[in-house]
Amino acid sequence: MNPDDSKPPHDSRSDLNQKRKPDREVLESLIRSELADAKGTLHDLNRSDLQKIAAEHFKPKLDRWINTSAFLFATVVIGLFVAFFEIPRIIERKTQTYIEEKLIGPALTNTVDNVISNKATVIIDTRLNPLKINVNLLEGTIVALSLDVSNKQVQLASQQVSINDQQHVQGLLVKAKNGSLAAYRELQAISSQTNTLADIATAAETEINLFFDAYRFRTYRIREFEDLVSGNPIQLPLDLIVICDLNSPSWTQRETAVTKLAEAKKDNTVPHLCEQLFIETNLFVVADITKAFGDITGQRLDALDIDFVKQWWDTNKHLPKYQSPYRSLQQFASNGWGLVLVPVQQAKDSIPLLKEVVEADPTAWWSRCLLGSCYTFTGDFTNADKEFSETEKNFPDFGILYFDKTFLLLNQKNTDKAVESLNKALEQWPSLVNNARDSFPAAFLTDPRIHWPSNSTNSVSPKTP
Repeated sequence: MNPDDSKPPHDSRSDLNQKRKPDREVLESLIRSELADAKGTLHDLNRSDLQKIAAEHFKPKLDRWINTSAFLFATVVIGLFVAFFEIPRIIERKTQTYIEEKLIGPALTNTVDNVISNKATVIIDTRLNPLKINVNLLEGTIVALSLDVSNKQVQLASQQVSINDQQHVQGLLVKAKNGSLAAYRELQAISSQTNTLADIATAAETEINLFFDAYRFRTYRIREFEDLVSGNPIQLPLDLIVICDLNSPSWTQRETAVTKLAEAKKDNTVPHLCEQLFIETNLFVVADITKAFGDITGQRLDALDIDFVKQWWDTNKHLPKYQSPYRSLQQFASNGWGLVLVPVQQAKDSIPLLKEVVEADPTAWWSRCLLGSCYTFTGDFTNADKEFSETEKNFPDFGILYFDKTFLLLNQKNTDKAVESLNKALEQWPSLVNNARDSFPAAFLTDPRIHWPSNSTNSVSPKTP
C-alpha cells in the first residue's frame, strides 16, 4: 500500500483559507492597533472632560457658594450632587460619540484603505493582470479572426469571380462550337489579355480551330442542292449560286453554295467568297469559305483565320483575275423580280445588264435564261430562242431553263411545245409548281397534258385555277 494513500484527501478549500489567512491577520492587527490608540485617546479625553466639568461646574458654584447665602449654598450642594451623578452619563455619551466619530468611521476606513492600498497591487497582479492579459489575447484573437474572415471573404469573392470567368469562357467555347462568331471573337479578346484567364481562353480558341478544321475536311464537297419538294439533287449554275444561294438566310444553304464554288475553282468567284466571309456570322460557313478560298487561291490558312483573308484581299482585290463578272447581275437581282412576268419597260432596261454578264462569263446560264425571258417579254423571240438553246445545249439539267422557255413557246402560240417544256421543268424541279400556278394563264394550266407533281414526288397537286 502506498504510504500516501493513508493521507487524507487534499482539500482545496484549506489552501484557499491558508491563502486568505495572512490578509485577515493584517486586518486584525490594524484594528487592534486602532483600538489601542482609541483607548489612550479616550483616557486623555475623559481626564480632560473631568477637568472641564470641574472647571465648568464645581469652581463657579464654589465661588457663588462663598459669596451667597446658606440657601444658595444648599442649592449649589444639591446641584453638585446632581452633577456628580450626571458625570458618568456625560462620560458615556462622550465615549460613544468618540467611538462613532473617531474610531468606527475613520479607523475602519483607514484600515480598509490601508489594506486596499497594500494589497491592491498584489490583487491586481495576481488576479486582474492575468484576466487583462486574457482579455487582450481574446481581443487580439477576435481581431485576427475578423481579419481572417474578411480575407477569406475577399478570397472567396475573388475565387467566385474566377470561377464565373472560367464558366463564361466555357460557355463561349460551347457557343463557338455551335457556330457563333461573336462568341469566338470574345474568346480571342480574352486570350489577348495578360492573366490566367487568358491561358484558358487561348486553349479554348485552339480547340475551336481544331474542331472546325476537322469539320470542314469531313463535310467538304459532299453537299448537294436539293429540290425542296422531291428532295432530289438539282444542278445550279455558278451565277445563281453566287447571287442567291451564297446570300441565303439558311446557313446550310450558304455552306452548299461555298462547296459548289470550291468545286468550280474559278478566280472570279473569289470576290464573292471574301465579301461573304467578312459579313458571315456562322463559323461552320466561315470554315467552309476559308477552305474554298485556300483551294482557289493556293493560300494556306487556319479554318477561322478571317483576318488573314482580309489582309490578303486588301492586297489582291485589284488584280484582273479576281474581278467578278456578276456585278451587273447583282444590280438586276436588286430590282426585285425573278420568274414571274415583268413589265415590258423593265425587261428592256434589264437587257443591257444581263448581256454584260453573259459577255463577261458565257457560262452564266441563269443570266442567259433571264436574258431570254427579257427578250421574250419585249417580243424579240429570235434572241430569246438563241439564249435558251445555248443554255439547253450546255446545261440541260437546269429546271429554270424549261420554265422560262415555256413563256417563249406560249407567246409563239406553240402550246404543245409549251406543255412539253413545262412538264420537263416540273420533272426536274417539282418545287416550281407554285411558280407555274402564279405565272401562266389559267387556260394553259388546265391542259390535261400537264404532269403536275403528285404525292410520288412529295408534292401536293396544284389547285385548279
